[in-house]
Amino acid sequence: MVARVLPASHLLQQGHGPVADDLRRVAGTGYWLHVDVDVLDPTVMPAVDSPDPGGIDAAQLTNLLAALAPSARGASVTVFDPDLDPDGSRARILTDVISDGLSALGADVTNERAQPRGAAHA
Repeated sequence: MVARVLPASHLLQQGHGPVADDLRRVAGTGYWLHVDVDVLDPTVMPAVDSPDPGGIDAAQLTNLLAALAPSARGASVTVFDPDLDPDGSRARILTDVISDGLSALGADVTNERAQPRGAAHA
């Protein structure tokens, strides 16, 4: 099993394309995505247990997830604390990130399983 942990600064410096390419190269197809919501900057997502300045914004996380989701077998999203979001505004942001970023979750894995063994991929 290969685990890859990247700091938010890596994404801020490289952009989501190179980061996603690097992660897919290391992991291949059929990996599990684990996202701690505190990767988002506290100005965007203060409803976490360990807010830390220097994180990414919602669009950057959405784009990264959208690039990684098709080759992932599944995903988990953690660290959001609803007690720190009394009006629900941060939950709405997170819901948008998850629904947009993970909308194609497993698409490549599903297509791969649908191919008969020995089938050529175009």
